[in-house]
Amino acid sequence: MSRGATEATPLVGPASARRVAGDQHRVLLARVAGERFAFPLAELQEAVDAPEIIAVPLAAAGLAGQCAHRGRLLPVFDAGVLLGVPRRGGAGALLVLDGTGGPFGLLLDDVEDMVAAPRRAWRALPAAEGRVGSVLRALLALEDGIAALVDVGVLRATVADRLRTEAR
Repeated sequence: MSRGATEATPLVGPASARRVAGDQHRVLLARVAGERFAFPLAELQEAVDAPEIIAVPLAAAGLAGQCAHRGRLLPVFDAGVLLGVPRRGGAGALLVLDGTGGPFGLLLDDVEDMVAAPRRAWRALPAAEGRVGSVLRALLALEDGIAALVDVGVLRATVADRLRTEAR
């Protein structure tokens, strides 16, 4: 994890603490397959250095496996599959999010920084087809480049669908 991040970066706290004055929202910038994505902090529990991932036989599409985290097993999804960018594999960082059936992990290449993203920095997405396009909410034009803003609600629904499919 970049910028001197510690092994575990807890992100839990009141949503108001993750929102900045006015129309600004705090986001976590992360890299997946060389692309930059922004995740609203209010939607995340924690960012950690990726632990060892244990493969799951006959796993649902995008399910990288599972890992032990804070005394429980978390399903871990490959962000590259869910966001439509091919990761090369390996474990960099893990975001922990609340899901409908409990927390799950999202495997990323790296976590870069937490920044404030004013509403004026949001740009409409170009037309996108298919499910991957629906996971993205907007583009953020930041001082040091752009990042695709992830719609965590749609991401949660995608994960829930894939876990339900696996359970059948």
